[in-house]
Amino acid sequence: MSKRFSILLVILTIVSGLIGGAITGRVFTPKVAIAEETTQSRILTVEELRVVDKDGKELMYLGKAKKAPFDRYGLFILDNRGSAKATISAGEKYGGAVLIQGKDDESGVSMIVGENGGAVLVQGKDGESEALMMVSENGGGVSVSDKDGKVGALMRIDENGGAVYV
Repeated sequence: MSKRFSILLVILTIVSGLIGGAITGRVFTPKVAIAEETTQSRILTVEELRVVDKDGKELMYLGKAKKAPFDRYGLFILDNRGSAKATISAGEKYGGAVLIQGKDDESGVSMIVGENGGAVLVQGKDGESEALMMVSENGGGVSVSDKDGKVGALMRIDENGGAVYV
């Protein structure tokens, strides 16, 4: 084989490889699914959104409350046991709420808005002692309870006037 024939053979091999690759790419094109472009491409619509760590453990979720006596939807931030410790939520029955629980699941702060007004509740570690401030369409009040749940001080005002009890 002459040197000239070898060079011609190499060039012919390269050219035929390119032509064969181009034809194969056109004939055997893989089917690719392309999402339809919409005008709302910046909106994510989901029923529930969960945030997990690298091991898949749930850290927080946006959706329906898992443990509640009534339907509430909101943002629930969880502790390492999966218990909601901070919540911003809303429900049809009681309106909006912000709840923050202590490590012990008893102490915490709750701010709730209902049909007739709102309330702020601060609970001690024992779950019984508390300070409550509430306002409704008829007035409002502040009360402080001891560790047994017994009201030690109360101040209230309504359409009949006000009173302080100690």
